[in-house]
Amino acid sequence: MKMCGCKFRALFLSIIQAVLVGLTSGCKVEGTGTGNPMQPATSPIGAIITATESIAFRTCTLTAHCHSSASVPQCMNSVASLTSYAPKLGFPVESPLTMWEIRELELKKIIHPNVGDLKKCLAAISATSCECPEAVGSYLPDSPSPYAGTEALLSTECIDIFSSESRDD
Repeated sequence: MKMCGCKFRALFLSIIQAVLVGLTSGCKVEGTGTGNPMQPATSPIGAIITATESIAFRTCTLTAHCHSSASVPQCMNSVASLTSYAPKLGFPVESPLTMWEIRELELKKIIHPNVGDLKKCLAAISATSCECPEAVGSYLPDSPSPYAGTEALLSTECIDIFSSESRDD
């Protein structure tokens, strides 16, 4: 787990997330498959229903928090096509998948996230301080792909979310 953040930072982001949940038009109460029974019913991509979406949303929320000109919806759209997240989530480098290809595998029940590892991954992202190099580099507005650096927010805590036991290879 990255140790450049502090417990206050994690608490602060949890409070922000709770406020965002309260501001949405409704909440899903039936569960999300990620172990969190309360998720925003609406987000930049619609309902957050997969581990992949949760990870993307968490990295984009942190990036927008750390960079005032960053946008969660623009970040989510950019992250959808990135292949750099896949190896950080334990997928082979040789067959790069985009985040939304991983999402599709989840939706089709081909892969299943490990809920405990997902919680650790999300907590590690939330614990990242805006002063950490990973957060500083998560948004480069003058770059052709300004959100490409968001993948650096994924720590080693994230690599086992979709372990080989979870995949139907």
